[in-house]
Amino acid sequence: TDANNEGIKLNSTLSGGSSYPVFEMEANRGVGNTLGKLVQKWNGTQVASIQFSSGTDGTNKDDAHIHFNTASAGTVIERMKIASTGNIGINETSPQQLLHVHNDTNYQGILINGNGAPRIAFARSTTTTGEWSVGIDGTNGTQFVINNSNDNSARKVIVSSSGLTAAGTLVAGGHCTAYGNFIVGTAGNGIDFSAAGNAGGMTSELLDDYEEGSYTANF
Repeated sequence: TDANNEGIKLNSTLSGGSSYPVFEMEANRGVGNTLGKLVQKWNGTQVASIQFSSGTDGTNKDDAHIHFNTASAGTVIERMKIASTGNIGINETSPQQLLHVHNDTNYQGILINGNGAPRIAFARSTTTTGEWSVGIDGTNGTQFVINNSNDNSARKVIVSSSGLTAAGTLVAGGHCTAYGNFIVGTAGNGIDFSAAGNAGGMTSELLDDYEEGSYTANF
């Protein structure tokens, strides 16, 4: 072809929308081999390709992978793979989860941006609304939050440049080391020792106040 938008066209002419065209490639090879490939060249140099390779079932020959490759400085490298299991690998040839991102450069991986409060959400089973989420605080963009919601309505942990704030009761199941102060932000709250053994004559299991200083007695 010598003009733009020319090439191969598969057209279904049957009226009523009851048919569709198919571009089919067939190969009978062993496991782990290329079955077909679509190659893009730029002035004679290969710069991208989509490759189809056979899976691991050499008896039934009913599984395959799809590889997406691009070139940087003339060398074509696999950038993304959809395995026969459905797992997707970004820069990973053997993806172990539904999405597996591999990067050998420190502080590189996944970047989410585009709005004032980007978020990663988690939900159980078939629930489509996030039950828990983490991300940049929608109230203060300089903070990072863990939310018991898909939005900013139930902030449980807030991390800022000044420290960590917990909304509600902070429970430590093991040792807790602080390189700063524990600040009780609401009067009447404190450190609850109710899970510990009772001391004789005790009147409260809540340490809600402590003062440090000096006292001079007058006689």
